[in-house]
Amino acid sequence: MKRRRGYSTTIFVLLAIIGLTIGLTRRWIRQTRLDHELIAALAEYRPEIVLSLFKRGANPNVLEVPQDNRPLWDVLTDNLHEKHAGYEFPSTVLTQAAYDYKIEAVRLLLTKGTKVHLKNTA
Repeated sequence: MKRRRGYSTTIFVLLAIIGLTIGLTRRWIRQTRLDHELIAALAEYRPEIVLSLFKRGANPNVLEVPQDNRPLWDVLTDNLHEKHAGYEFPSTVLTQAAYDYKIEAVRLLLTKGTKVHLKNTA
């Protein structure tokens, strides 16, 4: 009887871990999609879409990370040697909106709680 209880406890713990992992992964994917949609909506400055994305939970402090098409080996060796040749560092959507002189977008982002003194950690 003790063996059955031990097996059922082990199976329960494994299922709980798998369920938690799946739930967290789904939440991360949803947030990533919202953030990419926010970046695209701000690039075109579509205020109605930006507002709906904020209502759905988009992050106003999202970093716009440029795509790096280098092979994985090159990325790893450059990071190991702290080289960032030809790589643009990420910028926030606030700095991108300010750079593109989208004043209304900057105001909208500031009203939604965008951090002004967000540091680039890349």
